[in-house]
Amino acid sequence: GSMSMMNSSPPVMGLLQLFQLVPCYGAICRTIHGGLAPQSAVTLGAHFRSRTAHIESSYINRRNAVTSNLISGYLASKVLRLQAAEPTAEFLESERLRAERQRRLAEGRKAFDKLVRKISGSADAEEFVATTDRLSLFIIDKGIPEDVLVTDVVKKVELAYLDFNTPCKDGKTVCSGPKSKQAELAFNAFLKELRKAAPKAPGAQPMS
Repeated sequence: GSMSMMNSSPPVMGLLQLFQLVPCYGAICRTIHGGLAPQSAVTLGAHFRSRTAHIESSYINRRNAVTSNLISGYLASKVLRLQAAEPTAEFLESERLRAERQRRLAEGRKAFDKLVRKISGSADAEEFVATTDRLSLFIIDKGIPEDVLVTDVVKKVELAYLDFNTPCKDGKTVCSGPKSKQAELAFNAFLKELRKAAPKAPGAQPMS
């Protein structure tokens, strides 16, 4: 009868034989080594299977908890980054002011360049004087626009000036060439305002 029971439960008896090969202590081990009834072996196998299932369940629960924490942390950091990326009222105001300043600078540069071109294209001394005076007033009111090369401006205005007045060099009082006292005054006034606005700029010196 016991042989038929052993033949009908080979996994249980195999487990029982394995336990009998391993040294252990306590009443359970003595029972195993001393011989276990098949029903007790079945109960023991069920206990180990239940214990294994419990361990697996605990591992899965811990793994799920870790995964959940990682996902929550990632989402929280994502929200913080999105909140940080949202422009504040102060940032929007500073950007508005920056854009407004850029617009004013562009408009000022355009008006400045237009006056310089008019001076270069002056048809006579009167037009040169009027346009150069307007450029001097522009510099007094708004200064010299950014990124303007002062030496280039001086050169352009000087070339136009020499078309209408010829300064005498080396202290001479009489020299050949066109003469216009008004053109001379307008040009020197322009250089004076240029020196005030850009004192270190080369070329902004009065002509003798």
